[in-house]
Amino acid sequence: MSISVLLLLAVPAVGIGAAYGVLQLTALVSSTRESRRTLLVSECFSGLPTVVVAPQQWDMSPEDIRLMAARRGYQEVPPPAPHALAFRRAPAAVSQPTYCSDEQAHARMAAELGSRGFVWLTPSEIGGTVADVAALAGRHGARILRQYGDHLDPVLLLGTRQVGSLRELVPETYRAPLRSKAKVMARVGINLTATLVAAVVVTVGAVSSDLWIFAMAPVLILPDLAAFLLFTARDSTTERMTRLLMEFDGRSRVPIVKRHFRLDRLAILDVATEFGYMYSTFWNQRRPTTRWYEEWLTFEPRTPAIAP
Repeated sequence: MSISVLLLLAVPAVGIGAAYGVLQLTALVSSTRESRRTLLVSECFSGLPTVVVAPQQWDMSPEDIRLMAARRGYQEVPPPAPHALAFRRAPAAVSQPTYCSDEQAHARMAAELGSRGFVWLTPSEIGGTVADVAALAGRHGARILRQYGDHLDPVLLLGTRQVGSLRELVPETYRAPLRSKAKVMARVGINLTATLVAAVVVTVGAVSSDLWIFAMAPVLILPDLAAFLLFTARDSTTERMTRLLMEFDGRSRVPIVKRHFRLDRLAILDVATEFGYMYSTFWNQRRPTTRWYEEWLTFEPRTPAIAP
């Protein structure tokens, strides 16, 4: 093989390797930061009436801590020490944004309440504030039964009857799709297969000296992109929440890929807590083929976990 062909292969390979390394380093830094935020919320802003936080202990800026506190409905109060921050749980004192109203979303809400007796939604979907959503639900004989996640845009459960366990919201005949972990394994299999085929294509091209065959290699990323799009949630909040509820089935370790559910991370934390799970780890992996993030959250049961 000529030196020019080797250079033709080496230069892109080095460039791709360097870019991948930078992307992974960026993801590692981001993952560490997001892991601290998630752990802070899990341990401090999880319903406690008062919280005292030392920014140095969490290696976070005071502004970042104040933002997370506001997202959980906490109001800042005078701290007991100069280098600490103190908060009290006061959802009514933390103002919420008003979202634009969507008449089509109102119709969908009414239809789901009529067919299921409950519906999951967020104020940003339907418009107004939480109080506006409660008033709208009241006109359909429903009320807010649960409120999870970000105080500024929470995931709300509206229902026409009282709900004891969230398991009651999963129909017995509901056919669950692939779990979050199974989707990850399926995509890994697709990636490995595409990589092996790409290696064969490159080898054949190098041996035959037919440079045109190298043009086929980029096409092999299409299966990975197709899997990414296929496993990205696009259906209603009710369907996505139903699938999330089914993940917490008593297993000793529950991995959740946020993109599979397209739900607020704080809402996922709250659902896990209600099922007796606690936050364990967080990983934020950048996908160089798509420039999007894969946010992984892992949960482990408390003692004992709630069985399905």
